[in-house]
Order: sequence, then structure tokens, then C-alpha cells
Amino acid sequence: MDRPWRHLQLGAIIFCLEMMPLMVCAKVKTDTVALRRLFTYAASVDTTGCAHRSTIYTRLRFHIDKKNPLLMTVPDLYLVARGKEREFIAESINEMDFQSMDNHPSRTLTSTGTMPRNKTVFATLLQYLTPDVYGTTIVHRNLLSPFNRHNRHFYRYRTSLLPGNKAVVSFRPKRRNTQTVSGFATIDYTTGRILNGEMKGEYDMMRFQLNVEMGKEGIGSLLPHTCEVVTTFCYLGNKVRCRMRSVVCAKGDAITPPDSLSPRKQMECMRPEPLDSIDLSIYARHDSLAAMASGAPKRKSKTKAILWDLVGKNLVDRVKQNFGKNNQGSFRISPIMNPLYLGFSKRRGLTYKFDVRGSYLFNDNNALSLRFKGGYSFKLKQFYYSLPFRWNYDVRHNGYVEAELGNGNRITNSKVLEQVKAERNDTIDWDAMHLDYFKQGHLRFLNCIDITRRFGLKTGFIFYRRTAVNKESFLAAGKPLRYNSFAPFVELQVRPWYYRGPIFTIDYEQGIRGVVHSDSRYTRWEFDGSYIHRMKCMRSVSLRLGGGFYTSKADKQYFLDYSNFRDNNIPGGWNDDWSGGFELLNSNWYNASDYYIRANMTYESPLMLLSWLPGVGRLVESERIYCSALAVRHLHPYMEYGYGFTNRLFSMGVFAAMRNTHFDGFGFKMGFELFSKW
Repeated sequence: MDRPWRHLQLGAIIFCLEMMPLMVCAKVKTDTVALRRLFTYAASVDTTGCAHRSTIYTRLRFHIDKKNPLLMTVPDLYLVARGKEREFIAESINEMDFQSMDNHPSRTLTSTGTMPRNKTVFATLLQYLTPDVYGTTIVHRNLLSPFNRHNRHFYRYRTSLLPGNKAVVSFRPKRRNTQTVSGFATIDYTTGRILNGEMKGEYDMMRFQLNVEMGKEGIGSLLPHTCEVVTTFCYLGNKVRCRMRSVVCAKGDAITPPDSLSPRKQMECMRPEPLDSIDLSIYARHDSLAAMASGAPKRKSKTKAILWDLVGKNLVDRVKQNFGKNNQGSFRISPIMNPLYLGFSKRRGLTYKFDVRGSYLFNDNNALSLRFKGGYSFKLKQFYYSLPFRWNYDVRHNGYVEAELGNGNRITNSKVLEQVKAERNDTIDWDAMHLDYFKQGHLRFLNCIDITRRFGLKTGFIFYRRTAVNKESFLAAGKPLRYNSFAPFVELQVRPWYYRGPIFTIDYEQGIRGVVHSDSRYTRWEFDGSYIHRMKCMRSVSLRLGGGFYTSKADKQYFLDYSNFRDNNIPGGWNDDWSGGFELLNSNWYNASDYYIRANMTYESPLMLLSWLPGVGRLVESERIYCSALAVRHLHPYMEYGYGFTNRLFSMGVFAAMRNTHFDGFGFKMGFELFSKW
């Protein structure tokens, strides 16, 4: 009896071994077919004439699990962090004007909830409610989508067939990173259309779970019909949980209920789905507390309310306000106490900046704007500011008039010192008196207009006033304390491929002596070309090549001051001119040569070097490699190499310099990125 049974077992094993390659091949074929159809579905949808309007219902439930006073420093959370309540709800009906996946503005028709002053909180979550699941990135150039074929080398996939000609595609990142997600999607196996899906990840201090149910046909199948995002936000001992949900109510122009109804009643008329028991309990508790507060004596002093709500809020939160009959005016003031506006570099030390902006829109083609940007370098003990006032008189053709008042870094001029030495043949050590350092202020007026789509023209004038830093030494040398210059300028911008390719500029500036007490005559030419080549998977290469020179040398007092080769006074975060400058170059070199030739290259990628490291790699958002070259008088060449990365808290770069083929030192630069995307 044992021998036949053993023969049967041996036969079953042989059969399984023979069938295993076939089963593996069938599984691989199923995975390949499902992924190919998934990756090509978006291209098969006809998106011509896709513009439409939709009415969308949005609901946010907000719960504070843990809090301390530091929660008040988070943008948009000051009022809810200051109060005693821990649970809030907010509802809104919005009309979205869909033009494309990147352009879908919306306006609020009605809103209600228990938020203090009906204020919007966690506005950054709104972008999660319109994810581009088939695009390269899911949320506003962030989060690499696993449903785009260009990102497939970042993920591992597994496919399982379901009844009804459906399949489940599960995915997880090959390297854990803040720009990748994990989860699954149920797809139509025949077409590759996503029916529903779930994505989990962690980005910008938000641990999130995104659930989508996609539309059924046409352009609607590329957009979520129902979207829900559940997040957990942890910040310095604080913990906040949010659940935000959006539902597409209908397409076409929205029908709003009569204005005579209260916002709560309007919402009850338009809400597409009922509230659950938790939502109803939040409303009930809020109504009960409001009724008790209306009958209780008001003990809170008016002075204390003003102190907390105005002064305290302005210290830690952004001030944003619209004004005008149709909200055509707006202003924005940066918070006074916010680490986002701090930075550090080896040469400047600790820097702090602030920003005030205001605008008024007359119509779609006519607007006014005013901005005051200032900063202070604690190491150099210098205050910098820029105050541009702009009138856009023809937005369609980039036509505007701008007047700017500001100052710059202390400028050097060795020609003044050389002239003093030639005139005064004595034993005084003029080099020790620092006669080549000047404070600099300017007033610039220009007009800009695009002649065609390929050519833009700027014309105007600029007035400089340079004042000696060491006034006593200038008086001893018998030299004036102030030097003025007045110069008309012309700038031609050439865009051979419009804004999709490189942009070239030609600058010409002519100093005129005798106008508004100008005592300097010079001629300056500059040529510059820049191009950012954006690739798939959030990668890009930034290139810049340029040069400039002075041709007028008759006047010995003219200052060497270029437009495209100068020091950035108060550097900001990752996207504030980090990829086009020289971080270790001494500021005196910007004004020491009557010619320059420069070249800069930057490569950026979300997954490059640090992402391989366990632990820290998952927090890195993007990385860069820098390479810069410069040739000026006595520097030929000057080279800089660098590496930088950014995460949710800060951005940092490390740089090394070579001067005339010899090592010239290294340094680093840092800027805070906390809440920069909020």
C-alpha cells in the first residue's frame, strides 16, 4: 500500500515542478498587461474641450489630541490653538472651473462650521482633494505617482485578479522616501482605468492616507469623484488629526439657495450626504457653548482681546486680508517671530528677513502691487531693503511700469584709492584707511513690454548714491564723501522657444555725467543666458552662462557694478536663487574687475544620495549637485562645487572652492523651510 501512495506523491511533485514555470509566466504576463494598461489609460482619454464647471462639497473634521503653546506658531492654527476647544468641523460648497489638471480655480459659494471666525485651517490639505493620480506627481509637483510609467522604477508592483474583470494593483516604494507612497488601486483589467485606490505616505510633517473613488467616463475618469484624506500632524509635542472629504455634487453652473437663509440652513439644502454622529455631536456642543456664552456676563476685557487677537497673532502667524467690494485688493505680512525667515552662511552669519506685499486688481489686465522686502545680517551688521512699486497696465503683454528704491551690499572701488595714492605722494598708509568701501543706495525706474512672444524690452534709468564708510579718512584725503551716477539702460530679452526653452538677455547701460549731480561716466554691456530643463520624476537641470564688461575707462571714479553678477543680500530657502550664484566668493570680487565670464550648472533630483541611507533618507525631499565657474581679473578660473538637500525643516548646502587651481576653502549655507509650503 505504501509503494503506490509514494508513486502518487512523487507524480504530484513532478507535476507541480513542471507547472511552476507556466504559473510564473502567467503571473508575470498578468502583471505586465495590467500595468501596461494602467500606465496608458490616461493617454487614451480624449481631453479636447475638457473645460467644465463642477460643484464640490467639502467637509473637514479637526481634532487636537495634544497641544502646547508652540501650536500657535503653525500657520492658520493660531486661533484654534489658543482656545479651549479640541474638536472642530467646517463645511463648504465650492464651484470649480476646471480648465486643465494644473489649472482649476474655485470659489466658495457658502460655508459654515465651528471654526473661530469661520477661519480656514490646514489650507495645505486642500491640494490633496484634487490629486492628479495619473500625472508624474500627485499633489502640486510633489509625491511621485505610482500610476505613471515614468515613475515605475521607484516602485515594486503586485497584481491580483478579481471577479468581474477587475484587478488589484498593490505598490510599495523600492526606497522609502517622503516623495513616494504605498498602497493599492482597484482597476478595470480591460482598460486599465482606476476604479478606486488608497495611498499612504508622509510629507511635510503630515502622515496621510488618501482614498479616492474615480469618475466613470471621459475626463471625469481622470479626476476623483469622491476623495478623502486622513492626516496626523505631529509638531514639537503637539498632535492634530484631520479628516477632509470632498464629493462632486454635479457638473454645470451651481444653483445656490436664497441668501435669506443662514449659512447652516444653506448647507443643509445643498449637502449631498448626511453627517455622521461625530459631526452632529460637534455641532451640538458648539451650539450649547454658544448659548451659554451669550447668556453669561462678559468678563474678558477688550484690551486683552485686542492684545491676543491682533498683536499675538501678528507675531506668529501670517496676516492675509482682502479688501474692496469684490475682494480685488489684498495684502500679506510675514510673521515677526517665525524661524522660516532665518538663514545662515559662513560669510554673512545669521540673517533675518521679512516681507510685506500688497496688490489691487482693477481688472484682468490692470493691477497695482507694492512690496517691501527687508533683512538684517547680524555678522555684517547691515540692514538691506527693497521697495518696488509696480503698475501692470497690460498683463497680457507683460507690460508694466516699476519704480524701486533700495540698497545693496557695501561696494568697493579701488580706483578712488589709486587716485589718492597718485595725487598724495607721502608716507600715509592709505590702504589702512579703507578708502575703497562705500554704502550704496539706488532708485530705479523702468518700463517693460513684450514686443512679441519672442522678444521683450525693458527701458529706464537708474540713479546710484555711494557714500564713504570711513568719512574721516576721506576728509583727510580731500576727497568727496558721496559719489553719484545716473544711467539710462536698455535690456532686450530673446526667447526663441517662448518660455519653453532658454532665455537670452542683452543689457546696455550708459552713465551720463552732470545729470542730477552725477560725477561718473561709463558704458556697461552684459550678456546672459539661462535655461531650466525639467525632466520626468521631479528632476531638472539648471544652466546659466553669461558675461559682462565695461568699455568706458576715461573716468577714474566709476564703480564696477553689474546686474547679473552680484551678491544676493538676504538669501532665502531652497527656491530663492540657490542655483545660480557663488556661495563662497568674497563680495569684493563682484566689483573688482572690468569684465567677468560665469557659468553655473545645477542638477536636482528627489532620490539621489541621502535617500539610500536608512532612517534619514526617508525624510529628504530633494537633492542638488552644484558646479560653478568664474573668470575675472586675477581669478582665472574660480571654481565652486557643492551638494545640497532639503527636508521639511531646513535646506542645507556644503560647498568647496578652487582659486586658480588651488584649494580655497569650504563652507555651508542653511535656510529654514518650516511651513514654507503652507
